Amino acid sequence: MRKKEALWFYLLVFPWVFGFIVLTLGPMLYSFFLSLTNWDLFTSPKFLGWDNYINYSPKTRFLENCFQHFILRVYLRAVGHAFLPLYYLFSE
Repeated sequence: MRKKEALWFYLLVFPWVFGFIVLTLGPMLYSFFLSLTNWDLFTSPKFLGWDNYINYSPKTRFLENCFQHFILRVYLRAVGHAFLPLYYLFSE
């Protein structure tokens, strides 16, 4: 009975694990690899390592822009949408 249950477990879990690895984890790892290269789609990728991030960061104040984007656009919009139903509920 134990082996039969284990077989059913693996048969039912396999599609999810396969889909996660092929459709989620694989593209994430490939995207991370591509972010470490210089590639224009016509020539072979040239591996740069962390230079893409190091060179980009101080010139455009990358972290400050990310923080401002998160606070001003994402967080305030989420808070606004959270309180909007309360406004309509208590405005009558």
